[in-house]
Amino acid sequence: MAVNMWGPIHGVEAFLPRMVEAAKANPGPARGHLLFTSSFAGLTPNVGLGPYCVTKYGVVALAEVLHKELRNDGIAVSVLCPMRVATNIGKSERNRPEEFGGPDDVSHAVLDQDEANEELAGRVLPVEFVADQVLASLFTDRLYIVPHDEARKAVRRRFERIDKAFENPPA
Repeated sequence: MAVNMWGPIHGVEAFLPRMVEAAKANPGPARGHLLFTSSFAGLTPNVGLGPYCVTKYGVVALAEVLHKELRNDGIAVSVLCPMRVATNIGKSERNRPEEFGGPDDVSHAVLDQDEANEELAGRVLPVEFVADQVLASLFTDRLYIVPHDEARKAVRRRFERIDKAFENPPA
């Protein structure tokens, strides 16, 4: 929570007032861009990753709200929601110092399972591909950056479940 959710909030607190001030001083098209990094877990729930999903959903919500609030101020907002990217982030969990709670057994088990999953291995995107997607979004008013095509089905299923809730309202 301290990094995943409060990091973006503190970043907004530190930089957004200056960005708004600069945008007012220099009228014209988009004069600033906030880019948040969330996760596919910020769009769909993932078993065994409850707290992580909560923080990543929060980052997506923050981006969505700011996207609406800042659109007339010339400040664009995007949120990156990747699945797996070829980084070493998974190994960092194994090295978490005891003073910060030590390695998380659940995350450790999920990472080990993912590393052994051959189907998942084909869906790990190169960092360069994701970086190109992010860079391209900085020149458009693209709120969501979802570099994995496989994410589309899961996101669609989530919203279909929500849509069905309107068909049978409680009595």
